[in-house]
Amino acid sequence: MTNDSPTPPPAEPNGQPPYGGTPAGYPAQQPYPPAPPAYAGAQAGYPGQQHGAYGGYGAPATDPGKNLGIAGLIVSIAGLLVWVIAPIVGIILSIVGLVKSKSAGFRNLPAVWGIIVGAVLLVLTIVAVALIIWFTVSVASDITTQIMEQCASSDDGYIELYGEEVSCAELGY
Repeated sequence: MTNDSPTPPPAEPNGQPPYGGTPAGYPAQQPYPPAPPAYAGAQAGYPGQQHGAYGGYGAPATDPGKNLGIAGLIVSIAGLLVWVIAPIVGIILSIVGLVKSKSAGFRNLPAVWGIIVGAVLLVLTIVAVALIIWFTVSVASDITTQIMEQCASSDDGYIELYGEEVSCAELGY
């Protein structure tokens, strides 16, 4: 008698076949179903999120323009002490920081405040410089007018200026 079918290997003591197949009396195992598709937002990425090597979320991303925004605000405030240059530098730093933050999807409040403070201080500086120039010209004009009036009323062509006697011809009057 020849038996064409091979004899199965002997069963393990726990009743399981030695090669990991399905034990007798149990239905055949089905493979696991495929994994569901990943959430669309996890692949697209949102501002402030970084994905780890295995698709998980890592530490939140940092705002690339925040430090420039803070520096711009500080330099803009320094415009109270250093006229003209500090507000302009503060505005430029704040604008660069704001642009970097917006391109990365962040709000950069220090940069916005740096632009506002810098612009206000720049306008106040321009007004102050204009007032200083106006005052200087006004005072110089008044002094010149007084000297001209004194020279016109002088009999000998000399006037007293700051405690010294000066010739009107030397002054050009």
